[in-house]
Amino acid sequence: MRRDPSPEREGAIRVLRDCLGVEKGQELLIVADEVGLKLAHALHAAAQQLAAKSWVAFFSQQEQQRIRGHADLHPSLVAAFGVVHAAANCLSGDAAHTDFRGALVAQRRVGLKIAHMPGATRQLLGHVLNVDYAALQSAAERLVYPLFLGTTIEIDTGRNYTFTARLAGMKHVPVPSTGIIADGSWGNIPGAETYASPVRGTAEGELLVDGSLLKHVVGRRDPVLVSFRDGVLRTYHSKDTVLLQAMTDLERLARARNERNWRNVAEIGIGLNPNVKRLTGNALVDEKKALTAHVAVGRSEGFGGDVDCAFHEDLVFKRPTIRVDGRLVVDRGVLVTTAEDWLEALVPPSQATAWGRGIRYVCRGNQSTSTRDGLLFHVLEAGSGRTVCIQVGRALASVTAREVYDWLPESVGTRVTLEELAQRRKPLSETLRALKLLEDRGLVLVHRAS
Repeated sequence: MRRDPSPEREGAIRVLRDCLGVEKGQELLIVADEVGLKLAHALHAAAQQLAAKSWVAFFSQQEQQRIRGHADLHPSLVAAFGVVHAAANCLSGDAAHTDFRGALVAQRRVGLKIAHMPGATRQLLGHVLNVDYAALQSAAERLVYPLFLGTTIEIDTGRNYTFTARLAGMKHVPVPSTGIIADGSWGNIPGAETYASPVRGTAEGELLVDGSLLKHVVGRRDPVLVSFRDGVLRTYHSKDTVLLQAMTDLERLARARNERNWRNVAEIGIGLNPNVKRLTGNALVDEKKALTAHVAVGRSEGFGGDVDCAFHEDLVFKRPTIRVDGRLVVDRGVLVTTAEDWLEALVPPSQATAWGRGIRYVCRGNQSTSTRDGLLFHVLEAGSGRTVCIQVGRALASVTAREVYDWLPESVGTRVTLEELAQRRKPLSETLRALKLLEDRGLVLVHRAS
């Protein structure tokens, strides 16, 4: 009688099959160190079960410390990344090895998917990775809308401690990290969060960190109070001497390495994975736990931002209340918003007519779009090879915007007059309403009489 696969084995298969899309006969590269070797062996066994080819490249943590960028990687490792269909990085999450991990994910190219798993263990395969990926994707995408269309985020961690920052919208596009890796990109596994890099220099206020930080679980009675001003971490306090020492050690290491950006507020993320039952101090997993959120300091490159740093440290807190532009998004850790709450309706005809006065020509912008079920989607580059599709307007508005957008010449810069658009079947007022929405999203350029 055939035995059912163990939860760990099934989790390993799901990483390869569902997250990386590995198929029979394809090639997988696994990069591992002392911490991730058992996980690497589990993925190697799963590849064999899927009839895929896999290789494990071992790099000790001592070797990793010598890597400062792409040029330091061994040519054979670079060559391996150049021929495989997928790669999995099973490595330590130590901050001292950030440059090595960054050099690996920089190997992304068309036709390659990279699963990045710093600090992950084989034990995670049995529960954290056996999740409903469709449900996770839906929740993660719902969170994109307030983080993209809103302007200011406020996080309340209790005891009258609040944190605010400006959202960057199109400049730093939010990322729904579901664990499903797209072609030509990389992503963390396990997934289950949505995150964004705020406008640099805008983070203000205080957070009560009662979840985990720097490989430590925070005790309920002794949270860490962190304060921010002008977009950087200013102070940290705790009655827990171990946690305080961990923060002090991070600061000393950053100074020793002349990392001036380690205090930069790099990321704001919201966890969504219901299978993460408890915090362990492993940031890769803790930041994905449902009913938590996190703010990261240090490097924002690769997370939607543009700040370079060898450190990226997540500060995880439980059951926050989060508002965007004053509207409730997360209530005590529970996601309460929908995409429809944030999508735009067409402006009233009178407002569109007033807006349309003086328009001579209209043309498409240089932004990418796609259509699905008759709706128009804005396709945005979120960094590191990731793209995010964001619906343009509510359902009826999106259909109208798609029709008007389709009337415009596909060649960027080829202009049409309002008179030419007026010859279409829709009334001009309806066309103007759609054009206003399209301009707000940066999808069309409007030329007015001087």
